[in-house]
Amino acid sequence: MRLKVSPKVVIDRIDELVKSGQELLSEVNKEYFEILDERDNDGELDFGGLFSQSNDFTMPPLIFGLNNEDYLKRLAEYQAEIKEKERKEQKQSEFRSKQEAIVENWRKKYKQWQQSCFEVFEIIFSDYVPVNTFERASSQNRKRDLYEIYFFGKHTDLVALLEVKLKVLRDFYTEISKNVRSPLTYLSEKNQIVFYDFVCQLKPDSNEALLCKKMFEFPIGESIEEIDVYEFITGDNDGISDKSSHNLIKNACDGVNRKTKDSFGFSIMKNQAKSIKLSIPSKIIANL
Repeated sequence: MRLKVSPKVVIDRIDELVKSGQELLSEVNKEYFEILDERDNDGELDFGGLFSQSNDFTMPPLIFGLNNEDYLKRLAEYQAEIKEKERKEQKQSEFRSKQEAIVENWRKKYKQWQQSCFEVFEIIFSDYVPVNTFERASSQNRKRDLYEIYFFGKHTDLVALLEVKLKVLRDFYTEISKNVRSPLTYLSEKNQIVFYDFVCQLKPDSNEALLCKKMFEFPIGESIEEIDVYEFITGDNDGISDKSSHNLIKNACDGVNRKTKDSFGFSIMKNQAKSIKLSIPSKIIANL
């Protein structure tokens, strides 16, 4: 992945996203278990399923031999049962509406969190691959039971999705943190060499910028053949043919070193024995 800003800034922003995502996950679980407790403490409540029982009621039949007084008594008892059942169903309906409102609030907060992730990606990444990786991360492979309870299923889905997205962010953090241990990076989009929060600006399309673009493809300390760098800068595949060709590389290295010494206090290019490598002074490395 290519960065628009320094690795330190990137991991700080990703850390903020992970923290806010974890807070949302904790909030979802807290509300879920509060609903569980409410249901468990009231025997008249349940989560309800995909199917509901019929609410149709019929009058008790007029039984032969039952006098009017007894019939009216039976009718009153039956109507009381109907009223009690309607009360319980109304209570259940209100409880399910409460669940639906909570789920809708979860969905809204998740979308806000996801949007904040995309906004941060726009700031820190110069390519689309990390965005696509995050966007495509999904938990939709979970098998669903036809009779799965609505609230339980929504909670399970959202928790699974959040955990998948958070894992992607943590993977980004781990990968980019490797660069912070050797915090010398090159932002090719901006033609900038970055050391922690210090910036060394290069001219666009200059030999110095092209040199850095090539060199920062490799780990610090790894030697690169001078001929490979020359071919990358010039597009000439015939190799270094004369002293002027060698001087082109040398001048580019010297130019980069002058600028980084002004910006960071040390040179970063070592050009010797027809090879070049990136280098950080040992006294600097000791303090990382």
